[in-house]
Amino acid sequence: MSDIIKRQVPVLALNGKDYQIWVLDCELHLQGMQLSHTITARSNDAVAPPSHEQAQAAIFLRHHIHNDLKQEYLEVKDPLTLWTALQKRFGKQKTVIHPQARRSWAQLQFLNFKSVEAYNTALHCIVGQLRFCGQRVTEYEMIEKTLETFHPSNMVLQ
Repeated sequence: MSDIIKRQVPVLALNGKDYQIWVLDCELHLQGMQLSHTITARSNDAVAPPSHEQAQAAIFLRHHIHNDLKQEYLEVKDPLTLWTALQKRFGKQKTVIHPQARRSWAQLQFLNFKSVEAYNTALHCIVGQLRFCGQRVTEYEMIEKTLETFHPSNMVLQ
């Protein structure tokens, strides 16, 4: 019954694997629905959003999380509280992702891929993770990485 309504955002996995993508997608959708103010912290003197807007945002968030997470946060009806709880639980993933992405960047070699498309996909995935963690990767560095990992017999351009 819960899958009758089409999901606009992929479901947040129980382990929070794609948390950063899920957060960005949810923020953009809530902004498009003019509900982004329901998940932002407010000062003590600020007026709380109307209850129907909070309900809409909570329904949206709950519809896009794993069923076990729904069970765990069953009593949470405020979207800001749910958003904050998920952020506390999965928000520290940068500390895990950054070393893995740096290691993947160091081990990335053009020779290990059967096609340019597969290499480009892996390259941009790693660069996206590094940028998410705050590390700047320039176009020059990506080109340099590609050229330095070519097989010597394929180095015609130099």
